[in-house]
Amino acid sequence: MTVSIIVPVFNARKYLARTARDLLRQTYHRIEVIFVDDGSTDGSGRMLDRLAGYDERVCVLHQKNGGTACARNAGLAAASGAYIMFMDDDDRVPKGYVQEYVTEIERTGADLVIGGYRRISPEGKTLFTRRLAKSRRINPEDGKDDSRGGPRRNVMDIQRGEAQGSREPEWPAFINVSPWAKIYRRRFVERCGAHFLEYPYGEDIFFQMMLQAGKPLIAYSDSVSYGWVDHKESISNTVHKGIREEADIFPMLDKVLEVHPERGDLFRYFLYRHCAYHLYVSGREADRVRLEEEFRRCRQWLRENDLLPVISPFSCQLRGEILRDRVAVQVIRMTSRLHLEHIFARIYGRG
Repeated sequence: MTVSIIVPVFNARKYLARTARDLLRQTYHRIEVIFVDDGSTDGSGRMLDRLAGYDERVCVLHQKNGGTACARNAGLAAASGAYIMFMDDDDRVPKGYVQEYVTEIERTGADLVIGGYRRISPEGKTLFTRRLAKSRRINPEDGKDDSRGGPRRNVMDIQRGEAQGSREPEWPAFINVSPWAKIYRRRFVERCGAHFLEYPYGEDIFFQMMLQAGKPLIAYSDSVSYGWVDHKESISNTVHKGIREEADIFPMLDKVLEVHPERGDLFRYFLYRHCAYHLYVSGREADRVRLEEEFRRCRQWLRENDLLPVISPFSCQLRGEILRDRVAVQVIRMTSRLHLEHIFARIYGRG
């Protein structure tokens, strides 16, 4: 089966050779790598065109700058493989990455396989690891990890029942909402009509919630093969700085509610957790008055949409959630209940 790997590219010339090398040296050879040049001005597009002349597995699309979501949607429209994967233009993967995911989606018959990841420095040092499932068996022949977090040949947890609508996905499906470190059956993505929201914030959350609404059969991997590189100038490190009108979270969250009508306990907790994350990450660059206002907006939106969580941040249902995130949500929860947002803003905000 062919795997279509979609890579949105914007002014990434200094990383592209490394990224392309990681993908084109994969041990699984039946791939098409779709690079979508999103209006780059640094010569990335020309570099990709030369690469396509050397390797017939490379497809290059050029478009005016429209953002990551627009580029990923263009890649989805062009994909022809039975399976779809995503990678960002500055991240790293070991040579067995694709084979690992193909093996498991075929073994399990899942619509979607979700793995963990490592956050790494540009020099390759692991900053932290998010592992979504515990391995129950290691193949002695393949059990050694490589120096960059390669596959451990694990047995995966598989959650059966979603296709019949019996229950919502388990918590690991909400931990990694980025499109990478996953493999998707293309026919399932098309059946759901899943696409990325062309908005400056949360386009990947929208895509994943559209897929969840389609009741997929999900397999959870303990793999941490994917290396998410921590570049200070990357979008993930800039879009969340400060509370800005052009990256308001609520239009995106309203769209998520439109495509994900079922309000299960974990979904409700996920949206509450996302609001808490927004207050912590965006709030650290906001002045105190603006942060206090945003805290109240979050609380009002959650109440209006009946999304206050019914489970505790320390619930055993939140399998794989790290203690730091549980504590962070609990702090926001208690602050909201006691109406102490002015104190939170004074301590956490600036100015």
